[in-house]
Amino acid sequence: MTDEQKERVKYYAYAAVVGVLLLLNVTGVFKTIYGIDTAAIITVMAGYKTFNNSISALLEKQISADLALCIAVIAALSVGEYLAAAEAMFIILVGEGLESYAAGRTEAAIQKFIEQLPRKARRIRDGVEEEVDVASLTVDDIIEVRAGERIAADGVITQGASEIDESTITGESLPRDKQPGAEVYSGTLNGNGLLRIRVLRAGSETTLARVIQLVEEAKERRAPVERQADKYAKYFLPLLLLSTLTPTYLCYTSFGCSSGDVLTNIIWHAPYNKNSSRRTRSTGRGK
Repeated sequence: MTDEQKERVKYYAYAAVVGVLLLLNVTGVFKTIYGIDTAAIITVMAGYKTFNNSISALLEKQISADLALCIAVIAALSVGEYLAAAEAMFIILVGEGLESYAAGRTEAAIQKFIEQLPRKARRIRDGVEEEVDVASLTVDDIIEVRAGERIAADGVITQGASEIDESTITGESLPRDKQPGAEVYSGTLNGNGLLRIRVLRAGSETTLARVIQLVEEAKERRAPVERQADKYAKYFLPLLLLSTLTPTYLCYTSFGCSSGDVLTNIIWHAPYNKNSSRRTRSTGRGK
């Protein structure tokens, strides 16, 4: 198990502990400790990373989507909606865990591809066979591939015939018959024939190497929806604060609202918590 895999296991275990604590709070089995609502503690446990990311982004003069969530959660804690705050942060924690799981599957796929890249090749030069590193192959070199070996470079068969397992490239489970003149790809598995192949692409230019590169780039690239979320957050957050603080100010200065009413108005405008607020009113909780 790699260090990254160990870190993921620790993260999943931590998320499971937070989830169990949240469940105990919801069911009323374990709601307080030393007079503190455990939901408030769970909020900090589940959201410490989100809070840290938001603060770091602010220090770099950036407004991210996490900041809007953090403001809403702080507002929820301010009016005693500890469970709503904990639920919101737990959802984020689970979401990051799912993202980590997807990243782990991607890395496993990349590693599988890399393991299938040949390291050595048999090059035929002036009728003499020599074993060389795959990186030293050049275009128009002739290489020999024996039965059961992986092809070391993209090329064209010049001599021999065989069945080639191309599942690493095409995903097809059945091998394909290849005759002289047919194109073959690096990393694919030769069947029971002896082949001589003229190299067309070698090293980082092979089809399999480019697939690995594309997968690695996709792993590092942020999803379009994530980029859009942060893009619009810098407009959405000021509008959210303006729509919240303006009526709050009028309520406090013109109508004599109490500080509790002011905080209630803030939490009511928190997008993620409106359903929770409706649930509170309908059940009578929080009176």
